Amino acid sequence: MNPDLLPNDEHRHLEFVMDRLRRKRPDVTGEVICETVDRVHHRFDGCRVRDFVPLLVERRAEGELAAPQPDSPAL
Repeated sequence: MNPDLLPNDEHRHLEFVMDRLRRKRPDVTGEVICETVDRVHHRFDGCRVRDFVPLLVERRAEGELAAPQPDSPAL
């Protein structure tokens, strides 16, 4: 683990990720964004190299949030 990116820093970066996603996706509730980021973040549990985890989480969460949801009404 990079000593410059401590777990508290990683969580702080994830807060920034959620803020950016809220601005990019105002149509998605904050709760859904938080749940998505949390679920995606846990996919990286056990990874030794943590430097890019917030970036990877943001990209994957953004992709999931952009995908049409099966229970969403078609427009």
